[in-house]
Amino acid sequence: MPIGLFAIRIDDGRTCVAGQPAIRNHQLRLKRFLFEGETLRLMGFTVLAKPLGLATQMLIAAYFGAGHQLDAYAFSLYPIVFFSQSIQRIFSAVAIPQIIKIRQEMDPEEVAGYQNAIILFFYVPVILGLLSFLVWGNIFVDLVGRQLPPETKDYAYRILRFLALPGILACLVGLNSSLLNLNKRFRVPALMPLLNAAVMLACLVLLHTRLGIWALPVGFAASYLVQTPIIVARAARAGAFTLARPSLPKGSFRLLWSLSWMVIVSQALLMINSFVDKWFATGLEVGSISSINYSMTLITFGFQFFSMSLTVVMFTRMSEYFAADNIASCNQYIQTNLVKMTNLVVPVSLGLFVISPEIVRILFQRGAFDAADAIRTSGTLAMYVLGLPALVINGVLTKIFQSLQRLKEKIFLAFQYIATNIIGNVILVKSLATVGLAISSSVAINLHLLLSLVVLHFFRNGLQIQGYTAIIGRAYVMALVAWVVYSIAGIGPGIERLADGQTLIGALFLAISKFVVIILLYGLQVGIWMKFSKNRISVK
Repeated sequence: MPIGLFAIRIDDGRTCVAGQPAIRNHQLRLKRFLFEGETLRLMGFTVLAKPLGLATQMLIAAYFGAGHQLDAYAFSLYPIVFFSQSIQRIFSAVAIPQIIKIRQEMDPEEVAGYQNAIILFFYVPVILGLLSFLVWGNIFVDLVGRQLPPETKDYAYRILRFLALPGILACLVGLNSSLLNLNKRFRVPALMPLLNAAVMLACLVLLHTRLGIWALPVGFAASYLVQTPIIVARAARAGAFTLARPSLPKGSFRLLWSLSWMVIVSQALLMINSFVDKWFATGLEVGSISSINYSMTLITFGFQFFSMSLTVVMFTRMSEYFAADNIASCNQYIQTNLVKMTNLVVPVSLGLFVISPEIVRILFQRGAFDAADAIRTSGTLAMYVLGLPALVINGVLTKIFQSLQRLKEKIFLAFQYIATNIIGNVILVKSLATVGLAISSSVAINLHLLLSLVVLHFFRNGLQIQGYTAIIGRAYVMALVAWVVYSIAGIGPGIERLADGQTLIGALFLAISKFVVIILLYGLQVGIWMKFSKNRISVK
């Protein structure tokens, strides 16, 4: 008899434990709200990494505030991140579907040679691009950051050159992460952000007094010196790559290029778009780039929470479904995860929007980070976070485009994204400064999401795009209703009368209270909808 449960014997000799059906039902209900096990584990790694990342940002704010030095570092880091992230995304978009496909057509040795040829195809140009910063980095800073103050430029010249070589290692880490994900070895790539955050934090704490702002570039370099041997060794041990002679079958180079140039253009446009706000901010007051950087810390947390977990797992699974022409299962898989995703990211984003002043007060307002920096950053964060759901959901839609290898359409959508953002920035930057830049960015990504759904609908490939649109639209409507109720009922001012938001404890109390109320208002609607849906199914 199991401890704590009553067991009975039934006719066929099996043991039935009282309470098991109820437990099983609870597990099934819980599973409706949770992602699959591997996805949850990867999300857990991201959650572990982010407290370290936030601690680093808090210390950066205390040590350097939002001034010339941090503006220069944020500006210089971007082109390095552009190369390292772009190669991983482009390699994943082009290589993963192709390698999954050819595994059914070639023997393992031929697949290894094909894979190594693709690696060289992508990695060599990136190395040359990063090395160019060693020689022509000053030209890049003068050209792109021509409105930067002289003091900021002086730091940017030196920091960009310093980051070029570690950037090559960052690209290598990205490539090996993609290879491991391709082979369903997700955990070590997911642990890399945690390791990166730990090394960056250690370098900042230990070296900021001696090196000043240079503790950050040194931390970046040290992080990838640590990550590279770990992930390369793991990829080799897992058989993700082998030492085979690179070779491409006849016609493969042309095929790769025909797919790659579209992904390269699309990713370049999207990555450039994320730099557009910083470029417009170069003409604003000192500290504007830093305010955008602090705001994007939290936005990146939300995005990475999924891109390092759900979309990584989903992309491999979707590519397998499409390769097997199993559209029905793929459609059900996407819909199931989309419901869970929207019911998490949409209310959380709304909650962050409401508590943005408290977030900035808690995390950043201390030391060199003054009240003026806090006001500018909180307003910027509030507007950026309204685009977070669309940013996360678009990550999944992008993987659908890539799995279908419909890449040309994604280029036109990328042009729309960057054009919308630039037009919005031109209109709003003079009157609203960084807040205007954030509003423009959120409008652009939401419009991009809508148009992506429209384009996918016209593919007529068996995927139920109308169902995806209904899921997303329902989540947005619920968030709007929650915000209207919150505002009309005066819940925010009522909570603010209970504590002094200028103190750390008071700000923490206000943030938790407001956030919980928003989640409850949204969750109540989800419960009503589920009850309504269940009753409707029962009637049918």
